[in-house]
Amino acid sequence: MKMKEFSINSREDISAFFVYLINDLDLSFHPDNPFYDYVNQDGGITFTLDESDYLESILELCFVWCHRNDEDIYELALHAFIEVHKPQLD
Repeated sequence: MKMKEFSINSREDISAFFVYLINDLDLSFHPDNPFYDYVNQDGGITFTLDESDYLESILELCFVWCHRNDEDIYELALHAFIEVHKPQLD
């Protein structure tokens, strides 16, 4: 699978990454869940090792940015979830 490239330099970059995970990759994403552990409906792995490594590296940048900028990564993930699913929640 071709992964979208991300650079993490702002709250908006993190939000865009999270929306991509939730909407484009159709994940029930949580920042504490390793990408190596995601499985598809058939029980097979969702991502290759290289894909998981890439996504983990971006997520680590998100954690670092949040720590340095006194932001709550879990709040950002929740806002991304709401942004994607708001039409379904109304």
